[in-house]
Amino acid sequence: SSAASDVYKRQLINSVYHSLAYCYGEAFRELESLTGQHWDKLYIAGGGAKNATLNELTAHYTGKQVVALPIEATAIGNLKIQMQI
Repeated sequence: SSAASDVYKRQLINSVYHSLAYCYGEAFRELESLTGQHWDKLYIAGGGAKNATLNELTAHYTGKQVVALPIEATAIGNLKIQMQI
C-alpha cells in the first residue's frame, strides 16, 4: 500500500541520516585522535548545510556544535583554493 511505502521511505531516510551522522562522529573522533587537537565546533558548508535534521543528528553523534555555513561558502572556498594554485 501507499501508506506502507511512505513508512518504509521515511525509515530508510532516517536510517541513512543516522548512518551519515554516526560516520561523521567516528571520523571526527579519529581526526582528533590522530592530530592531538580538539575542536568544539564542526562547520558544515554546501548544500548539506541546509539539512537541519542531518545537522542536528551530526551534533548528537559528534558531541560538537554544528555551524551551518551559507551555501555560498562552498563556492567562495573553492574560488580561494583555485586562486592559490
